[in-house]
Amino acid sequence: LAHRRDLAIAILTRHFGSDALHSHPTGGYHLWFSPPAPHDGISFAQAATTAGVAVTPGANYYPLGHSTPSHVRISYVAAPNEAELERGLIRLTRLKQGV
Repeated sequence: LAHRRDLAIAILTRHFGSDALHSHPTGGYHLWFSPPAPHDGISFAQAATTAGVAVTPGANYYPLGHSTPSHVRISYVAAPNEAELERGLIRLTRLKQGV
């Protein structure tokens, strides 16, 4: 899992900058990612789903009535293998470019 985590961190920070991740966890299964403008967590998750990548809006983890956080949760363990993880993350980078 550490290799998958490191791969995900490397791809996301290379394409979105170091501020795109809230932290670089030493364990766990997910990364908290701040999508680029004009996206918020919900619109980025919708665009990702359209691109064939499943991410979860951060708003799903907050009580109703609270402000909607502008981040998404990316799982680096859900992909069947590292090659699929990399392909999915590269698809996410295309959302930044509007492709």
